[in-house]
Amino acid sequence: MAHPTIKKILSQSFAANSPLQPGWQLLRINQKKISDILDYQIAIADAQLVTEWLDLQETCITYTFHKPIDKDLGIVFTTLTLDKPKVCLNHCQFCFVDQLPRGMRTSLYYKDDDYRLSFLSGSYITLSNTSWEDLRRIISLKLSPLFISVHVWNMQIRQTLVCNQDNEFREKFLYLVNHGIQLNCQIVICPERNDGAILRETCETLLALYPNVSSIALVPVGLTGHRAHLIRLRLQTKEEAAAIIVLAEELQFKCLQRYQTRVVWAADELYLRAGREIPAAEYYENYPVLEDGVGLIRSFLEDWQQLWTKQRKLIAPRSVRIVTGVSGAETMNRIARLLNEIEDLQITVQPIINHFFGETVTVTGLITGKDILDQLQAAAGELILIPSVMLRDAGDVFLDDCKPEEIEQKFPECEIRVIEPTACALYHALFKKHSRRINPASIKRRL
Repeated sequence: MAHPTIKKILSQSFAANSPLQPGWQLLRINQKKISDILDYQIAIADAQLVTEWLDLQETCITYTFHKPIDKDLGIVFTTLTLDKPKVCLNHCQFCFVDQLPRGMRTSLYYKDDDYRLSFLSGSYITLSNTSWEDLRRIISLKLSPLFISVHVWNMQIRQTLVCNQDNEFREKFLYLVNHGIQLNCQIVICPERNDGAILRETCETLLALYPNVSSIALVPVGLTGHRAHLIRLRLQTKEEAAAIIVLAEELQFKCLQRYQTRVVWAADELYLRAGREIPAAEYYENYPVLEDGVGLIRSFLEDWQQLWTKQRKLIAPRSVRIVTGVSGAETMNRIARLLNEIEDLQITVQPIINHFFGETVTVTGLITGKDILDQLQAAAGELILIPSVMLRDAGDVFLDDCKPEEIEQKFPECEIRVIEPTACALYHALFKKHSRRINPASIKRRL
């Protein structure tokens, strides 16, 4: 097997101050061979790293790094990857991949269910194809936290919901808990299948396993318009979404008394669907499950509030159009109302209806280029801001293979700019530093 080879060394990193060079091959870290990216990430977590290399003349070089725990070295390798991720063995009734239209890139239809990716990138796994050998490796390497799709604790209902007759989910789950692995759990809630009393039972069972079950995210089912040959499912009604939030709040009250933390949270989309106000920042306790859509809206608003109180100056007088999904429009309109009070600045928020996947899909990250091309209404001279979360494949193509250049071609008199979907990126697209100061108290009330 080829040794991991340095492709480049990042500037201002720990490795940048070492004799390491591109082309050197990694042999061992603290006397352990490195076979894949998982081994490497675990090895570099230590504060002292005795690394062994083959230089360009194939001379063995030893170099010791001293760094803070969990800090990266800043090395990019050419051959340090995972082998092909394990494919999902389930056929979940609500699987989003199964709801994709035909004719898209092959990679979009690949369903991974790999514990290594769960540890490295926070993707959720079902444990269906996690073998007992895998579980023992998880324990021996202390791969924690992991992210587990539970959905329901009742095994008969779970087997029906995920369309897999795996009988060992509970045993595997409890094996990880009993060996001290921290688990962040997700429950995708399907009306009339795993909601109501069944959802309560699942949550209460998981909460009894705290602190090893460190969080539970309640997520509404997502459905596209491409379900003609799939089991009939429906979205939560306004009342059902509100009932899930009420259950979450009841369980949170008990958890706060028992554990001094809420543990269980409802996703932002449930609040939007129920017509409920997004809770305050303190409610989310530093946002432990932000990646699962829990607290994203409040986090964005809080970040914007902090930026808004700084001194600033417009980069230039202009009109700006912010492209977003339907579910993100209300949040962006809050910010637009503040911005439109500034002289020489005109902000327009344009939500894009998702015709490609179906109008029930409202999140910004699933907007396609064709839907933008069909619906965007831009005047000459406008700055059009497109969130990068809409793009895939290194940020140069939408899910439908449309490219940002096609939007530029249709609107040649506009400036098209792709920005990160953060308050900071939006702020810096509009403002220079240093100008006037706003009263932060008034802004907090208005957001």
